[in-house]
Amino acid sequence: MRFLVISFVLSTLLISSCKKLDLDKIKDASWNPKFATPLAYGKFTVKDMLVKFDSAGMIKTNNGELSIVTTSTFPAFTASTFVILPTVSQTLYLAPSQLSVIGAATPPFNVIPAGNLISTSSTMTQIVDFPVTNGEEISSVNFKKGDMEITLASDLKHDIELALSFPDFMVGGEALVDTVRLIYAYDNQPMTKKIKFSLDGAKADFTNGGTSVNKIRVNANGKLIGTGQVVNGDEYLNLTFAIKNLAFNEIKGYFGKMSVGNPMDSILINQFETFKIKKGLIGLTNPSIKMNITNTFGFPLELSMDELSFKEITGGTKVNMVHNPSKETINYPLYANKGIPAKTTIAVNTSNTTNLDQLITTTSKYFYVKTGATTNPLGKAGDPLNYILGTSKMTVDAEIDVPMEGFATGFDRYDTIEVGDNFSNLEKTVKSIVIRLVLENGFPLDIDGSLYFIDANGNTIKNNGLLIDLLKFNPTILASGKLDASGKVIESTTTINDIALTSDLFPLLKTAKKMVFKSSIGTEGGASKKSVKLFDNYTIAFKLGINIQGGLKSSNK
Repeated sequence: MRFLVISFVLSTLLISSCKKLDLDKIKDASWNPKFATPLAYGKFTVKDMLVKFDSAGMIKTNNGELSIVTTSTFPAFTASTFVILPTVSQTLYLAPSQLSVIGAATPPFNVIPAGNLISTSSTMTQIVDFPVTNGEEISSVNFKKGDMEITLASDLKHDIELALSFPDFMVGGEALVDTVRLIYAYDNQPMTKKIKFSLDGAKADFTNGGTSVNKIRVNANGKLIGTGQVVNGDEYLNLTFAIKNLAFNEIKGYFGKMSVGNPMDSILINQFETFKIKKGLIGLTNPSIKMNITNTFGFPLELSMDELSFKEITGGTKVNMVHNPSKETINYPLYANKGIPAKTTIAVNTSNTTNLDQLITTTSKYFYVKTGATTNPLGKAGDPLNYILGTSKMTVDAEIDVPMEGFATGFDRYDTIEVGDNFSNLEKTVKSIVIRLVLENGFPLDIDGSLYFIDANGNTIKNNGLLIDLLKFNPTILASGKLDASGKVIESTTTINDIALTSDLFPLLKTAKKMVFKSSIGTEGGASKKSVKLFDNYTIAFKLGINIQGGLKSSNK
């Protein structure tokens, strides 16, 4: 609410057009015994008066109603919040069972003659477990990038040939395959060999042929080619399967029920800092906070309001805001709409909180927000298919909306204008100078005031001990427009203000250096906490004229 903005502007209409009162300009131009002329006319809307105070663009209009809107985006939940693909490494044992029989034979029958073959009669399938930590059930992954490394190691003294295939990893529509040969060097040293596959753009099925989850199949069809060396029976032939440096474009499966949290973040609410309010009361009767959730995760989510609180920026105590409900179900896009954000709006207002109108005030504060999220809050119910895209995220955009609706009372403002030596230079023939200000007020604001003078030492100038107040006969500078029951102005009110300087005051004002305008500002009915509203079509019009009685003559003529 910016009632103060408008009232401050109105309170200075009398004197804000110039920085110094120069009566010589009037005196030189006006010498007739009687002179009266209009000086100025103007008409302003609410927006005209607010624009200088709204460089940040916080003033918004909704069906004519004005609000101050502050926005901020909180840290996002990203794909890595819920799933980080682990590095997988598992060693598989491929040594054929015939070796133990050969090793137990009596020499020379434990020798495999050169060129003799020992082979498996069919492809051997080994299962690699895909490790998970939160109960995830991964059924498929479309990789963005990654590496598969296969390391073969054996202390057999014979040649080995392995035909490897990875039926669950498809690149370009074809499964990954390779044939690896280990050639014995007759040096009694173990043999090793490493091969690599790129998983960039690969699609992987982790269902073990549709029977399970989190499983990777490795197929090996091997041949052992004799070199004439002995077999002890305890030799090894190991294959270490590893995938690492993984990033994904998409994961399908069920990600379990897990809870994650975001760090605390804050919004500074200081829209009233411009006015340096030290005295007076402003009541904001209808503030609200709107949280706009944008979500591209493909599974049910529940957002928790772990903390909503306010704290004054200077030594204040943090006060929690109680919002009901404390948890909200977040919409998410089904797989057919993957990548298309689903929207959820959470409204926090005076109807579902206990103290929001007491926490959003004219005092500058931080609004602290800490949110959490729970995946699949109802568990594995219905269709368990979840998916995450590499670009998936959930963001929370907070919009604090403070309608210009409420009340204000008890605000005093002081404005000064330099008068120099004007009063000491006025000719004795001047009888009076009357400035008339006519205000047609379409705002729900009252301004009372006084207009007096101070000397170079800051002392008020008095007449027989009484303050010389040029507004003492009509202190109501601005009378509020007439309101309906909802607090909306339905009819403008006209106030006429005459500011009179009579010749008997001139000698007393010879020491005057400044003219002071003190205004007391409030909304109509503010003392009784009557709520009013501001609309963008409210206007105020003014007419300013001057009437000079007596002969004026320039001092240089």
